Amino acid sequence: MRVSTQLLDENGVQVWSRNFDRRLTDIFAIQSEIAVAVAEAVVPEITTRTPKLLPTNLDAYDHYLRGRDLVYQRQVGAAAEALERATELDPQFAPAYAELAIAGALGAMSIESAREAVDTALTLQPGLLRALAARGLILQDQHSPDWSASGAVLRRVLVQDPNMTDAIMWLAASLRNQGFDEDADELTARALRIDPLHPTLSRIAAQNAAERGEDQRAIAIARRVIESPENGSFYPYVSLFELHWARGRLVDAARVAREWTDKSARTDTFVNTCYCLLVWAHSLLGDRALTEYWFERSRREFPESWWTDFFEVFSLRWQGRYRAALSAAEAHFRQRFGKEDEAPVHRLAMLGVLEALAGDHSAAIERLSSLGDVQGMSGPGGVDAVQALAWAYAKTGQADRSEPLLLERQGTLFFHMHDVPYGYALNAALRGEDEQALDRLEAIIESGWRTYYVQHHDPRWGALRNDPRFQALMEKVKADVDRQRAELEAMEPHEAFAARSMTAFQRQPKAQTRRRGRWTPAGERSFQCSICRLVRDFSLVSPKARFSVVKWYFNRWQVPMPSMRAAMAQYLKSPSVNSASVSRVCRTGSACASRRP
Repeated sequence: MRVSTQLLDENGVQVWSRNFDRRLTDIFAIQSEIAVAVAEAVVPEITTRTPKLLPTNLDAYDHYLRGRDLVYQRQVGAAAEALERATELDPQFAPAYAELAIAGALGAMSIESAREAVDTALTLQPGLLRALAARGLILQDQHSPDWSASGAVLRRVLVQDPNMTDAIMWLAASLRNQGFDEDADELTARALRIDPLHPTLSRIAAQNAAERGEDQRAIAIARRVIESPENGSFYPYVSLFELHWARGRLVDAARVAREWTDKSARTDTFVNTCYCLLVWAHSLLGDRALTEYWFERSRREFPESWWTDFFEVFSLRWQGRYRAALSAAEAHFRQRFGKEDEAPVHRLAMLGVLEALAGDHSAAIERLSSLGDVQGMSGPGGVDAVQALAWAYAKTGQADRSEPLLLERQGTLFFHMHDVPYGYALNAALRGEDEQALDRLEAIIESGWRTYYVQHHDPRWGALRNDPRFQALMEKVKADVDRQRAELEAMEPHEAFAARSMTAFQRQPKAQTRRRGRWTPAGERSFQCSICRLVRDFSLVSPKARFSVVKWYFNRWQVPMPSMRAAMAQYLKSPSVNSASVSRVCRTGSACASRRP
């Protein structure tokens, strides 16, 4: 193998060159040799040293590089899989453990597992900066966040690597949660100058611009990342989606979700998140059948994705099925983290909120109060947790504990753009200030609040439920959402969009398709029920479209059921849908979930 190396000055004039002819036996040793030669050519006086720890396995290094890129794109579930494989292939490679710890702290693993990965990385390579940065992040995500200690760790990292954008971003979060908003904004701007296409930083910048009312700037920031050929993250799409949602433009939000789906269909990039955005969009529009359709596709094609688990919980909550959402969340957390209490703090807060909404007020108090300072939690989940705990205290006769939680302080309780309005109005309702709550509700409706279908059943509005003014305001929002749903369907019927996306997925090269499921008798029964639900929900579309969708499912999952294949094909050609025709195809009996009322 020959590697030709050149050094050019600022005018493009070559100042040094060298060829390296080596046998391809140890690529990492060659890499180090070239680095040393370049360093000595630039500054002959410096002392160079080969790193103590190099990967010993090319496959491990390949998995590490893929995992590191997935961490950057915040595809943390896939990142954790790649990085765990890297550590299996090379148990002595510290950087893989460091990136695994970051993926874990971002939600792919329990906090305890992330800590173990950090400890392993630092044992193998003391002072490894990415491992120290992971430790700083874990201090923010643990059950009782220690923002000050986290900031101290991240500052030490940045002394040695001032351009580590993740560390800058996490330090900004630490400062913001300690009330130093201006310092946090300066750090965020600095990080964006270093890496203007960082998906997470761009999302934060877009949110900040939107909160200042600079919608066009927010859109430009998100579009800049979307149009980058290197972008594989769905974060910029979420930024646009949230902006349109906050302004009440649900049609535009749904179009963003469809845009991400179209891109995913072309590139097979993180496809399950596009399904989740579609679940979100159709939930906001109040279209239950299409919400179920896209969620079913996500669950069938990506059963191990934590995004699928996450949106199952939220889909149930958005339907007002709080106890079912709580059961689903508990099951998912046990499966993913081993024990519920090992989940990241914001996930545990979600359980507490669901317990409160389901009426388990004592359980909600026990869980949420055990998380430490819930008022110090960041993001929309923090707002939700504070108000759920305050409501639980009020429902159990502890008004003295409820009232202090509802004090309105800029920069702490309400700051995330699409939770500011609803939380602001709800806060007045929780304090018992009905007229103020209705005034605020009317104001946020005028400014674009259209989240009727996912929040109209919130029990915390119980005291105002029969108020004529409240009912009139809710009816106004509902009417506008219904209008937008019809507008979206007129713009491009869902049948055409679903068929287009299905055709695009079918045409993808086999090497790019996701992992296929392993067929079992239980899987067959589940598959039949899924098909029944799918057909029921798509009874309004043409027989050709229904046949295309189900045929794709059969081919995707390689269903070994010739008789069912034939029966389903015959049924799907029929223009009518009824329970009798479903029962002729589905042999699972009365227990079939799709046939329950």
